Amino acid sequence: MNTFKPIFAALVLFLFQAIFLACSDDKEEIAVPPENSIPGQEFGIRQLSVKLPRLGRLEVLFSKINCRIHMKGVDDRITYPVNTFLSATADSLIIDAEDPILSELPHQMYHLNYITFPKKDLAVKAGEVDSDAAVQDTVYLGARLSVENPDNIAFRSSFNLETDRIGAGSAADPVAIACGKNFYDIICNGLTIGNDLSGQYFELTANINFQMSEITTDKGWEPAGRHNINGGPTSFNGILDGNGNAIDLLSSSSTEDYAGLFYKLGSQAYLHDLKFTSVALIGKDYIGAVACYSEAGARLENISLAGFVNGTSNIGGLIGAGDASIANCVSSLTVSVKSDKSAEYVGGLIGKTTSSDIKNCVLTGMVTAAKGSKVGGITGAGGSFTNCYVGGSIQGYNYTGGITGEASGSFTGCQVGATLSYNSYAFPWEIFLEQPRVSPFSISITGTNYVGGFAGTGSLTLSGENIFLRESGTTATLTGNDYVGGLVGLSKYLEARVSASFISYAHLNANNYVGGVAGQLENMNTDAIFTNRGPINSKGGECGGIVGRGVALTCKGTWTNEATIVGTTKVGGVIGYVDKMDSQCEINMINDGSIKATGFYLGGLVGRSSSPLRFGTDSRVSQEGGSMKIEGDSYIGGIVGRIEADLGSTSYVINKQPAVYANIYAKPGLSGERGFVGGICGYIYMRNTAGVTQVINGTNICKIVITSSCPTSTGGAIGYLRAETNKDDVGQIKLSGITQLTGSISATGGAVGGIVGRVENKNNKSILIENCKNFVSLTSTATSNVDGFGGIVGLRSEPGYEIRIANCANYANISGRNVSAAGGILGQQEENVYIDQCFNAGKIDANSAVGGILGRVFEHAAVENCFNMGEVPWVSGKTLLAGIVGQKENKSKKDLRIKNCYNVGSTGWGIIGGEDDKNVECQNCYYLDTASDGDMKKSGSESKNATQMRQKATYSAFPSDIWAFGTDGESAPTLKNNKIASGYPNPLSR
Repeated sequence: MNTFKPIFAALVLFLFQAIFLACSDDKEEIAVPPENSIPGQEFGIRQLSVKLPRLGRLEVLFSKINCRIHMKGVDDRITYPVNTFLSATADSLIIDAEDPILSELPHQMYHLNYITFPKKDLAVKAGEVDSDAAVQDTVYLGARLSVENPDNIAFRSSFNLETDRIGAGSAADPVAIACGKNFYDIICNGLTIGNDLSGQYFELTANINFQMSEITTDKGWEPAGRHNINGGPTSFNGILDGNGNAIDLLSSSSTEDYAGLFYKLGSQAYLHDLKFTSVALIGKDYIGAVACYSEAGARLENISLAGFVNGTSNIGGLIGAGDASIANCVSSLTVSVKSDKSAEYVGGLIGKTTSSDIKNCVLTGMVTAAKGSKVGGITGAGGSFTNCYVGGSIQGYNYTGGITGEASGSFTGCQVGATLSYNSYAFPWEIFLEQPRVSPFSISITGTNYVGGFAGTGSLTLSGENIFLRESGTTATLTGNDYVGGLVGLSKYLEARVSASFISYAHLNANNYVGGVAGQLENMNTDAIFTNRGPINSKGGECGGIVGRGVALTCKGTWTNEATIVGTTKVGGVIGYVDKMDSQCEINMINDGSIKATGFYLGGLVGRSSSPLRFGTDSRVSQEGGSMKIEGDSYIGGIVGRIEADLGSTSYVINKQPAVYANIYAKPGLSGERGFVGGICGYIYMRNTAGVTQVINGTNICKIVITSSCPTSTGGAIGYLRAETNKDDVGQIKLSGITQLTGSISATGGAVGGIVGRVENKNNKSILIENCKNFVSLTSTATSNVDGFGGIVGLRSEPGYEIRIANCANYANISGRNVSAAGGILGQQEENVYIDQCFNAGKIDANSAVGGILGRVFEHAAVENCFNMGEVPWVSGKTLLAGIVGQKENKSKKDLRIKNCYNVGSTGWGIIGGEDDKNVECQNCYYLDTASDGDMKKSGSESKNATQMRQKATYSAFPSDIWAFGTDGESAPTLKNNKIASGYPNPLSR
């Protein structure tokens, strides 16, 4: 340390030594403004008086001293030198200045920084001034400006020789701290004697450093107030104004606890406008540049940090642990902990806090705790955050977040992966004076479990617009193992205030429970606008564009994914796995990003759900003309891969069906169960229903292209529909209203249906499929025989309770050279299938057991009030083709009833193709004589010519409440409750 070394007379040395010996010679360089460069002449200073009370003793040495005063404007960085002289009176020194520069100074707030004068001038009597004296000394005054009259601007300061300090300690006249020794002698010693300095004001008048042997030990700086004369600590409750100056080289190195400027900030402490440069603190627990601890009520504002802090637990850039109000602070510190699994609570500003309110803060440094838990860019745990920005690098083990490791408060207008567009943070308090200009900033957040862009875990509240921004590039910005999310890894509770939103551009790379917003989201019961625009790569299960796993969701709002999602199992464009969704939950789920899974349970919106799903009215998968791609192994759906739930008296399984525009690809992978693909849902398993349960509520557009090489079942709407209950004849399942399903299905194997691929009912009273229309073409590319292609249902292969298909129609073509059991309505059934008031208008081109309505039937079946006007083409080699039913399997001794049906489509046989004629009953069935070669022997059907088929008299036995008859001779009858779609002709219409 360079001390002030006077060479004056003994008396002068005696008077000044106590004042100036402590202060180092590290004053700032003087920046002289160019001549005539300062604006505002008309408001300039015309007269200057500087009153320095209690310096009257100097008059014994001189009456006049030539010198120069140095003023610094509050709002600029230039120091203005003014040539003047000192004169002594009985009470004070008066400086009267006449200098050209005065008239150039703008009228603003100033500090009187210091006075420089020749050393000889103090050593001689008045009149003995040596004008050639070159050596100068500096007196730091730190006075404050008091503007009473623009023509008479006075500085006041109590420069008291007897107490070795400048300033009375009041707000108007704070105690000046000009060097590290001042800080030690005035503040540290005050705390040591037990005085918490409550209500005392202090200000730095220059940059100071603590690299002085007089005030440090061999371990460096000991926190002020750690020990007092009574054996305990003393909190600092004073007010410290840094005036934009820096505390430089605050350092300590120890294996013990506690390192920082203060040991503890009390509830009245207030530090502001201060810079910490070249911080170097090494210790164990409770380390922070400002304080080891803080009490609620302490305030920190306009503070910047640079350097490094290293410890084990309760480590923060500003404060180790405690509560405080923090505003306008900027940290480029490196906060790190030792490789210790016990390390916890590590934050860029505070290690651990409960209720700190943190506003307008920026982190651009590093927070590193590779084996630590509860690690965050701003706090390790706790706090509420407003307009905070985080960049740099954050690394932890468990509970790691870009802002906090464990959340317990709110986030308002915060951004991770962003910084403010300023070249320097030398004066951090200035960066928030205007609307922040945000730029992407390099960000890397790495952990093991519970890793989030904002928080690793906890309960949090969102307000305003919050963003995870990132610079362009393919490198993952958020990496972890389990429970990883762009906002939070695991949220135990999340509340979103009105219009709250979160947008993520994060590039996620993790294993299980991964989401663009949350890895796992629990108990969210309020609205929010969530958007994910960052790619997600999950090597495990439960991965979603917004949420990996959703538990007990009762919320609304809009959740949108626009990025590519890659996972293994339970992968959804919006939610990977829904554990529970309340019946009042109504989220607008929107997915415009592609999805790929190497395993099963994959959906355009939801991968898998254990409860019924309810969607907002604006929900959709892609949009008209979109190129959405959904690719996986098994249980794949345009909306949801699989729903398996105990329903009870639930009204709907999928409520408010979203629109779907998607290309779906199912490829056998490594999973044990392969297949189950649907344009809406791959697999629906309903258990223990009571009353009437609707499978799908809604008639939104579905435009799908499905390409499947799976060996089980594929459906335009549902791949496999299964209902089961433990009590006989209890529930009724209804699938109805699917009328806007268009596209195509191409499959190499398995049952395929335009609406449902495969259906099964165990013990329920019935499954009713009604009021559905299929426009999805079905094509088999199988190289060997496959059974069960149907315009509405492909296959019902297992015995069980009844399944009814009513008021349904197929308009699409069905084809496959190796397909048997193909029908315009149903491909193949085992037993208890009843088809009523249905028709087919599509071409059914298959190999064997092909019918315009039903392909193959075994037992207990009925087809009533149906007609076929589509072609069922026959060529040599094809067998058992007919207009209504292709084949009655001869192994069965149970009856098939065909009643009030007709066929006008070109086919092999008119009504039924064969074989078991002893168990077939045909009533009031007619077929066009030119469309077939007759009918199976003794079937009870009748051949009619075209004229007869157009006449009402032919159908006299048909019930008039079901059938609509036009003008005789115009067309065959149609169904009243199942009208032909616009653009399609009536059967045999002229």
